[in-house]
Amino acid sequence: MDLDKEAPNVVTEPRFRDLATSGYRVEVVCKESAYKKGPNWHGGWILRAVSDDGVEKLLVTA
Repeated sequence: MDLDKEAPNVVTEPRFRDLATSGYRVEVVCKESAYKKGPNWHGGWILRAVSDDGVEKLLVTA
């Protein structure tokens, strides 16, 4: 990927929210099976915002 020509496909939470409110659809992708431990669920998920053109932006958290 040439960062001078192409933007990275990751965004922070504020930008992710902006994308969701501007028409991107939000998808949750399960990367590993979820399991319940006490009252909480544990597992690995990826949240991504996808435009109608298929452009994907992945949420990164601090």
